[in-house]
Amino acid sequence: MQKCDFNGSYFWIFLLFFPVSILAQPDSKGEKKSEKVYAPNFTVWTLRGKRTFDERYHQLKLETSFDSKYSWFAKQDARYFGGKLGINIRRVNRLGYSFYSFLGPQSYRPISGFTEGVSKTDVMSVYHGWYAERSLIISPRTELVVGGAYGNGVANVTAYKIDHPQESSLWRYHYDCAEMYVQGTIRATYFMTLTGGVGYRWCAGKLPNVNLPNWVNAPYVNFSVGMSFLKMVGGIFSKNIREVY
Repeated sequence: MQKCDFNGSYFWIFLLFFPVSILAQPDSKGEKKSEKVYAPNFTVWTLRGKRTFDERYHQLKLETSFDSKYSWFAKQDARYFGGKLGINIRRVNRLGYSFYSFLGPQSYRPISGFTEGVSKTDVMSVYHGWYAERSLIISPRTELVVGGAYGNGVANVTAYKIDHPQESSLWRYHYDCAEMYVQGTIRATYFMTLTGGVGYRWCAGKLPNVNLPNWVNAPYVNFSVGMSFLKMVGGIFSKNIREVY
């Protein structure tokens, strides 16, 4: 009697029907994965109408940015550098605190004709205060913002005597200042924004010499960079963070 090799029979049956089972599998190449739908969280008004933000957007968020302002239009070039620390409310409103000072290694600027008996005079200007901003137009990668600020400043004037150049006298002048500006923002990445705009700064207070008021009372252009290190790290692990703006 001939012995039947069942193991060999099963092997040939498997080879016969395996291609058939592969061909019978449904083709999923043309199918799209269903995207997750997020529930609406809050709605705001812009110049383009209502804008609804989903649950990924927080109604309160802390924001920081580095900011620079250049008064090229004034008779004396004034370059300020500073930063902002504030709260973003419902995505379109911002309130916070800002601080600015003369920019660069040669922060002290020489002025002439300050007072008699002085050979050289340097000045350093700083100001700080509160700001408020409102987003007028919002798109996935661009934004138009109008804002204003009010604060206090001080101009430190150091005068060196003609007879004794090594000796100096310090005058300190306080002033109030207000700003109005319009700026646009571009979303470079999910954690970094680039902002540029134009504005005007007013000074309320008595500042001697024509140069001192011009460094404060002047139109300016500004450029700032906003970065969120928490979003930069979190976006590596979460796609939702990379999509939120």
